[in-house]
Amino acid sequence: MTIEKGDGTMQQRLDMGLCPNCQTALNPGPVTLCQCCGLEMSMNKTHLMPEASPTRSMEWSSAAMVIETCVDEMLDKIAKNPDDYLPDADIEIIEAWQRILRG
Repeated sequence: MTIEKGDGTMQQRLDMGLCPNCQTALNPGPVTLCQCCGLEMSMNKTHLMPEASPTRSMEWSSAAMVIETCVDEMLDKIAKNPDDYLPDADIEIIEAWQRILRG
């Protein structure tokens, strides 16, 4: 989508809680900094930070493998030290991961 000067696109995205530049969800505050593209917004200024660079794009399958590794490591920790975690924490993690995979 192209943003035309004065067409309201930036405000629409902000109203939805999205970065007007990359459409990533924002954490609002007095100064909002997009963690994805580096766009910094405040009441007086809006600009891309000089160190901001375009985000790398990861394939869905690669991202799923990374997170699955994290899930497996957490399940191993729970199995080794079950008293350090809430009861059924492992079951909840497995159910959450399966739900994420279903979309």
